[in-house]
Amino acid sequence: MIPFKDERPLSRIPVVTVMLILAVASVYLWQLRLSANQDMTAIFIFGVTPSELFGYRIPPPHMAWFPEFATLITYQFLHGGVVHLLGNLLYLWVFSPAVEDTFGPWRFAILYLVAGIASGLVQAATMSDQTVQIIGASGSISGLLGAYLLLFPKGRIHVLVPVYIVYFKRYRWPAAVFIGLWILIQVVIALLVSPVAGGVAVLAHIVGFGTGMALVPLLRPRK
Repeated sequence: MIPFKDERPLSRIPVVTVMLILAVASVYLWQLRLSANQDMTAIFIFGVTPSELFGYRIPPPHMAWFPEFATLITYQFLHGGVVHLLGNLLYLWVFSPAVEDTFGPWRFAILYLVAGIASGLVQAATMSDQTVQIIGASGSISGLLGAYLLLFPKGRIHVLVPVYIVYFKRYRWPAAVFIGLWILIQVVIALLVSPVAGGVAVLAHIVGFGTGMALVPLLRPRK
């Protein structure tokens, strides 16, 4: 299932959404300019390392200058590959504008960052003795999906669904159907496979999603 458009009319330009897309893309372009060793070092420094975040391991001296707690924000802008990046940017482009339009730029930015912090923190807590890095905007974007579901359950999402290997059919699904299927897949993978399946931190997706839903009544402007 590939979402590519929603039908919500906007009352303003989604400035923060555009800034986030540019920031995430720019960071990835910066990563591409690095050598393999430099990129690995950047991920070690700016990604979330669970064992270092929870004090089980002290980072090497040349990597210890950046505060561990700050990686809960910076990890959201790093990506491990172009598919990882483009998938997140696509979801960000489809679901963010309507949420930002409802909350306004500042409340939207808070929701995005807090969902990312919560998802990274919980994911790291489940693997607190490990040195593998957590990176990516997936937890933050999952928070946007949770918020979108509460705000616009009947909103229409244009989706491409693979019918054959190279053939996709276009559908208009209610947001509740698309996002409901999405979160169901995350839960099934987490329960039946692993909270970290194939390098994908599905638990972070679930936590980000729940955080986004929880923040809606707190951040939604009163009329």
